[in-house]
Amino acid sequence: KDAVVVFRDLVRKMDKKLTKVDLQFENQLRATDKAIAQLLRNINKSAGSSYICGVRDTVYKLSGHSAEEAMAHAAAQGLRVYGASRGGFRAQYRAGGSRSVGSRPNTATNHEEKRRRERLERGTGQVLDTFPYITKEQAQAALLKHDLNPTKTLTWMVSMDQLSLLETLSSLAQKQDELKSKEKQDSHTTLELPGFGNGGIEEFLRESESSGKGLLIYKVESITEQEGVRLRGAFDRNGVTLHPGYAPNFRLPLDAFLNSDDFKIFSNAENQRVQESLKKRVLTVTYQSFRETDFSPISVKPKGIDLFQDYKVVYDTRLKKLSKVLHRKDGPVLFTGEKDRGEFGLWDGEPIEIFTISHSPRTERILHIHMNDIREDVTVEGLNITDSNDSVDSHKSLSKDTSGRLLSYKIVIKNSQVVAVFHHSGKTKKAKFIQKRVPNAGSLVKVGQNAFATVLWIPAGMVVSAAENDEKSIDSRQKPHFKSLLQCVCKRKHPVELPGMVDVRLEMTCDGHLFPEAKGLS
Repeated sequence: KDAVVVFRDLVRKMDKKLTKVDLQFENQLRATDKAIAQLLRNINKSAGSSYICGVRDTVYKLSGHSAEEAMAHAAAQGLRVYGASRGGFRAQYRAGGSRSVGSRPNTATNHEEKRRRERLERGTGQVLDTFPYITKEQAQAALLKHDLNPTKTLTWMVSMDQLSLLETLSSLAQKQDELKSKEKQDSHTTLELPGFGNGGIEEFLRESESSGKGLLIYKVESITEQEGVRLRGAFDRNGVTLHPGYAPNFRLPLDAFLNSDDFKIFSNAENQRVQESLKKRVLTVTYQSFRETDFSPISVKPKGIDLFQDYKVVYDTRLKKLSKVLHRKDGPVLFTGEKDRGEFGLWDGEPIEIFTISHSPRTERILHIHMNDIREDVTVEGLNITDSNDSVDSHKSLSKDTSGRLLSYKIVIKNSQVVAVFHHSGKTKKAKFIQKRVPNAGSLVKVGQNAFATVLWIPAGMVVSAAENDEKSIDSRQKPHFKSLLQCVCKRKHPVELPGMVDVRLEMTCDGHLFPEAKGLS
């Protein structure tokens, strides 16, 4: 009610200044009056359970938070994230001339933008002085990636070789151009925000992704003249229900909220569907734990969620249970933790990837393994049964190694083929796997997007042999001679002893020209 009174007073004051050309502005104010009244009616009818769809970046801006600040509070602290008491910007109305509706940015915003442009120009000059062979657009793209910090930018650039740097900067500059073009196009179009249909949160996430605007659903907690609009996150960006007590909380100025096209108020029917989805979209994590510090998730629902990439998981080793799950950008989520007693397969449909190379018909070398396992202590053993007539299942027992640790995985090879992978999950089971062949030394391979190189050396890896003489003839060196490319280092879970890096010599640049000098990389 307070908000309705404020806007009616605003209309009356503006009526004295409005001219005939400003009738459109007057109509918009009255439409805004109706919108806030409808929102208040929705809140009163549903006892505070009214929801809206909003553009995530706009919420950050209006609440006075940067996206980085909001993410840091939500992910690192796992506590409430409140909007700044001073709020974000407050839209300024003006009338007169041919522009019936507009907003006037405040002086502080202009000053900050001016300082930002000056920092960009100074930083661009520093980068070009150090790297004169790159373009101005590439230098600016590198600075924008590192928050206009020249020191961080130069440190990052120096860490790469010339070929990798040019490829990376070209990609960054292209993305910046695409982003600018999109922002320019979006400034002339009004976003049609999606509702919350019968398809539930899955349908909303698809429409949000297609819009490219980064939409989230928020619960409207209160609307007052003094505090403005207070919102609390309902779902994270994966559609998982946020913890109602610790979800990020934002306070938006009332006039700025109503003057923005980046919000949509849900109807009563949509509010009911949101509440139903909130009950269903609780994160369910099935995990294994056989020792005090051992925690390994093996199943995550809803499907398609990357627990390792998007969430921080806190496991209480004293109580031996899952205590907290936080989305790294949106804050704590509701979850249930289910301990596996051996009923679930370790991979939950995701096969283990095994990269191998043949040394001889009786010897295979395992160079790299991708595994969906975050246990701190994982042991792997290889067994070659090429010369044996025993069945594969007769070798499924997992013994202990010399330190007394029970084997986590046993990879069985016969005739240069991986025939089985046994793993321990309360009881011994077979895991799904994919064997991938690595090219031999001397092969021409593709590096990055369009560069080509010759393989010079391949590490010994894990030698799985049925012939003792073969093991003696293999170079035991595991580490490459050359400096490793940062973008080539594997980010997936793998044994530390098997990094999967090989030495190569660059032969052709990304633009199709022969490389001027032989350059070794890993």
